[in-house]
Amino acid sequence: MNLKPKVAFCKFAGLASGGIEKYLQSFAMMLKDEGYEVDYYYTNAAPIKNTSWVHPPNDSLRKKIVEDYGIKTIKVEVGYRVHNTWHESNFFDVFDESKYDLLITGGNGEPEYPYTELNNIKIVHTVHGDHVFNKGNIVKSILICNWQAQRWLKNGGEKSKLEIIPPIVKNPETYPTNFREKHNIPQDAFVFGMHQRDDPHIFHPVCLSAFSALPQDNSYMVIMGGSNLYREFAKDLPPAKQKKIIFVDFCSDALEIHNFLDSIDVYAHSRLDGEVCSAAIIEGMSYGKPVVSCPGQNNGHEEQIKECGFFCNTIEDYTKALHLLSTDNDAYKKSCAKTQLKYNNIYSFSSVKEKIKTMINNTI
Repeated sequence: MNLKPKVAFCKFAGLASGGIEKYLQSFAMMLKDEGYEVDYYYTNAAPIKNTSWVHPPNDSLRKKIVEDYGIKTIKVEVGYRVHNTWHESNFFDVFDESKYDLLITGGNGEPEYPYTELNNIKIVHTVHGDHVFNKGNIVKSILICNWQAQRWLKNGGEKSKLEIIPPIVKNPETYPTNFREKHNIPQDAFVFGMHQRDDPHIFHPVCLSAFSALPQDNSYMVIMGGSNLYREFAKDLPPAKQKKIIFVDFCSDALEIHNFLDSIDVYAHSRLDGEVCSAAIIEGMSYGKPVVSCPGQNNGHEEQIKECGFFCNTIEDYTKALHLLSTDNDAYKKSCAKTQLKYNNIYSFSSVKEKIKTMINNTI
């Protein structure tokens, strides 16, 4: 007999391959592994009015991954969204809060319909911004780094409900290791790289600008996914550098992502809106890859790479960091070792899993 509680997850377009969505998907799979009964509610990526931003669509591969874990996925229809309110939705036709012991959702922290209308079920709210949704039946607010938590507390978050748990990143046990061969990158080349979703709103070409300023040598830059604006930007770089920049189409397949991560030497990150606590950076750190990054609108990622990577305020500093790591083997090895140690202690799957198990047991 399964005595574990029954848990529901729900997220607008919750089977997308964005950071918040993958966080919740991983959370759900982790609880399923622990024997919980888990249902996963997700909506269509309905239009969001009064903004030019378009939510990433649901990804059929992510849906398959979740369902292959034995998790039931349940679609909720939404006609359109205004700010955080779903309109023309059948949510209350398909969701019955009395069936579950706990509801887990996520967003930027703001109040969101339909969760504003749920009063009896315990809710765990995973917060990926610094807005505050204080509601009596929100029993825990999970934030993903200390930098973010301090901002959230200043905005009125309830300290007694605060949990700080980094993104859940579980590496596949096996994956291909032929990325360099597939893309004609020499085995002795020094490779910088990052992966990013296809979103022009987060385009930030600092990594390309810094790479183009390096002396000409046997180094490459690889961007997996990312907006087409990166490709347009690269067209204006020196021809010799253009030949060393490789663009690979976005892929949500974890095996291909880890094939890519295993092949690079440094995770060279840049993103206009910055990061709160980046799962992509954690993935790079899991391989002991030093991370070089720069400020954005959010700067929680400075906390992630502090004392093991390079957080650069200027393109000149970013270029110096890339040059140091690619030319000074001792400096590179030291940064690799520090990165691996920090990952093992704070961001590894086993470490995060223990935090989540403790939190769930204390909540229910």
